[in-house]
Amino acid sequence: MSDTHNDVRALIGRTKDLTANQRLLLVHYAALPAGKTGTQQTGQALAAEMGWAPTFFSRIRKELVEADWLEEYDRFNNIRYYRPTDQALGRRSKVVRLRPPAETADRLAVLPEIVVSNSDALREMPF
Repeated sequence: MSDTHNDVRALIGRTKDLTANQRLLLVHYAALPAGKTGTQQTGQALAAEMGWAPTFFSRIRKELVEADWLEEYDRFNNIRYYRPTDQALGRRSKVVRLRPPAETADRLAVLPEIVVSNSDALREMPF
């Protein structure tokens, strides 16, 4: 079997929670000859290729974008281009977090109060 065939099978395995139409559209995007840059075909052309109405295609694509399976990577006037995300392709994200998660930030916000209250307690202790 080819690598592409195995990649598509792996993608189908990762998308068990999606609807049949969402899975079909995602597999279609993943199978397009786009490389790392995504496809340069319009949604209208892809909808026609799949035999879907453009509005139905757009709705399914929007659902996949909201669920982080597709991402917009380019825009030309009112035409937007999409590609599968790293999650969809089974790759680890290469994005490095610069800020701590919100729960860590909340804990760090309390830290100065602890330090101040401890330093006041130290001043009152006889040495």
